[in-house]
Amino acid sequence: MASHVFNENSSFIHTFKHQISDLVVTISDTIRDKSMENLIIDIYSKIFALLTNLKYLDLDLDADDIYHFRRSLLWNLRSTTCFSSNIVHLRIKMHNFDDCLRLLDGRLSQLHTFIITLDFIYDTWHGTNRHSLKKINNLNLNNFDVLYSLVDVNKKLNNIACDINFIRDVDLMTLPSNRANDWKTSVILDRVFKRILPRIHEKVEYLTIQGCFLQRLLLTGNYLSLRKLTLIDLEFKMASYVFSENSSFIHTFKHQISDLVVTISDPIQAKSMENLLIDIYSKIFALLTNLKYLDLDVDVDDIYAFRRSLLRDLPSTTCFSSTIVHLRIKMHDFDDCLRLLDGRLSQLHTFIITLDYIYNTWNTNARRALNIKHDSLKIINNLNTLFKLTCFSLCVYFSTHEFESLVVPLLRRMSNLEKLTLSISVRERNSFIDGTYLHKYVLSQMPHLHTFTFDIVTVIVRNNQQYKPSSDDIQRTFIEKGYHVDCYVDYDDITLDRCHVYSLPFNMKHIHYITHSFPGDYTIMLYTVVLLILLLKSPTLILSLQCYVYEGGFTLNYTVTSDTVPSFSKCQLINGGICWITVVWNQNNHTSSILVDSINTMFVNYTLEHIIMASADMTVVHQHEFPQNKCNDEMSLKQILRSLIIEDKFAQELTPLLEIISPFDAHSAACYDFNNSTIDCPSTDLGICQRCHISVDKEPPSSQQICATCPYYSEDANSISRQIMFLLDSRTQSQNIAKINCQLKACNSIDNINRVYKASKITFDFENHF
Repeated sequence: MASHVFNENSSFIHTFKHQISDLVVTISDTIRDKSMENLIIDIYSKIFALLTNLKYLDLDLDADDIYHFRRSLLWNLRSTTCFSSNIVHLRIKMHNFDDCLRLLDGRLSQLHTFIITLDFIYDTWHGTNRHSLKKINNLNLNNFDVLYSLVDVNKKLNNIACDINFIRDVDLMTLPSNRANDWKTSVILDRVFKRILPRIHEKVEYLTIQGCFLQRLLLTGNYLSLRKLTLIDLEFKMASYVFSENSSFIHTFKHQISDLVVTISDPIQAKSMENLLIDIYSKIFALLTNLKYLDLDVDVDDIYAFRRSLLRDLPSTTCFSSTIVHLRIKMHDFDDCLRLLDGRLSQLHTFIITLDYIYNTWNTNARRALNIKHDSLKIINNLNTLFKLTCFSLCVYFSTHEFESLVVPLLRRMSNLEKLTLSISVRERNSFIDGTYLHKYVLSQMPHLHTFTFDIVTVIVRNNQQYKPSSDDIQRTFIEKGYHVDCYVDYDDITLDRCHVYSLPFNMKHIHYITHSFPGDYTIMLYTVVLLILLLKSPTLILSLQCYVYEGGFTLNYTVTSDTVPSFSKCQLINGGICWITVVWNQNNHTSSILVDSINTMFVNYTLEHIIMASADMTVVHQHEFPQNKCNDEMSLKQILRSLIIEDKFAQELTPLLEIISPFDAHSAACYDFNNSTIDCPSTDLGICQRCHISVDKEPPSSQQICATCPYYSEDANSISRQIMFLLDSRTQSQNIAKINCQLKACNSIDNINRVYKASKITFDFENHF
């Protein structure tokens, strides 16, 4: 009866398919052979797949007779088989741990209550599964959520949960705050700190925890393997206690911790709290002798300006940890910056500092200011550690007129820099800071520099000169040096003029004050990633193919991943010939859109092939052809996103290639002209050509195909693309194409094509997918 009831064509399914939300089923027959097991598997699958509105599901089998299944019930279930994603409560009996993991692989994406009875973790008579830990790591679960669920259930689950590869990195940020004073929170915290952490403390290497739990954590074990510690929202009082000579924390970890990230949450409201912070900073530097990576963040949600230099009165004999190679910190002024570069941090190669001021002239009289500058320049000229820096970031909140006198001399000493970030507002100049000035006085001294990110404001006192550079003039000075920027200029009617120029794409946390002239136009570079999934059907089955359709599609205010695919519960199922999904990631504003649709076609030439096509255009397109019913659903999309990796640095490394030249002169562009391609390659026509083009296919590597031309027709925009085709049936790659459409002189070169390959990565994990 159950097999008949839970069937696609049954009157029960026809009537209640979208209606039943709560279902409790007890199957009374005793299961005696493999055929009945197969029937159970089919019934399970049909209940999951056909009742689309299920929220509460309770499946009970042969409750009065403890029957052991002979094999995993879901072992051969295809990864693309769709379950109802609405289920929030599930009680079920299965064979072994594999069945449990498959029910937690993301298909039941809304599940919050899971009650499962198993015959075995693994039936050792039939062999064990060596890949269970990998499956656990691939679940959409925080590893600590799994620990919480599995520890102390039984010995075998303890062994799996406490495997060194699984508990090496523990993130406790999902724990409820200890400020929540209720019995449920107490039970959770007691289980974590009394049962779980004492079992795993010796194997934990990386730990993230709220500051309020630190003292309790230290009581759970000695954490002999702990190397990296992240403390979030640590209060001043606790920080002062923890980072003191006599604390148990220092006693335990003084020579052990190599990576430390600390966020202090208290707003700083008085001088006494500044003194406390200075003491905390000093103790961290002096007491943790093995530190290599240090990240100190203070009051991140409130831009607080310190009242004075934090390190000015620090004796030169005070020792810092000389092992630190990476430091991110907030300080008051340039003095603090220089003292951190005075040789005490002798191994430093990455230095990221945020300052309130270069110097706060409100607290500095003119005479003392001159002495400060003299002392600062003297210090700069004696700094030997500057030659070891390869990455430097300086962000200053308040404007300064000491850019040329102090900041530039400091930067010129950093001759080995590879990455430079500069965010600063400069006042009292008689000309704008542009690309020409920066190259001549700063960047030309850094021969190894490959990344320069900046946000620079210049406010000048007009000297009545007639020449007033436009924003295009300023931009051109950067573009000529290979930088992609945006800029706007305000000319005041009285005396002050202002220029704001910043690198693109803009990825800094803060931007300097913007005026009404700010362009606000992020369409300068259309930089999107697109995932197009086509799910085709064999012509013999076209009439029975069901596809999901969602009119208008999904508009999401976040970058969608396999973990954040929205529910398709509102999608309709219709008969169609081609099922497809298109995902567009807008990199300009970090939003996404998903279109789910079907084409009701009767084309007869489609073959039964499984294909994923991946391409990139500042834009990356993927096509996935799958001959399966209802497979353009959220689970198929999640499965594809889990197996597909798309990485590119097009915006960072190749943007200058896409400069628009108008009008375009095909003769002077000197486009590369070569063709050995077996596919259509348009011939060069210098009379009507609008841009150079090159397309290269490196698959197979032994027969590279090139089409380089200035064609009589072309796409409407300058673009860069990368495309790969994956054949699922043979689990092979059949295309590896890079394309450039551009207008700069000789831009369609093999060298530039190789830059496209180097700046992008598209891979598909067949093993994970299947």
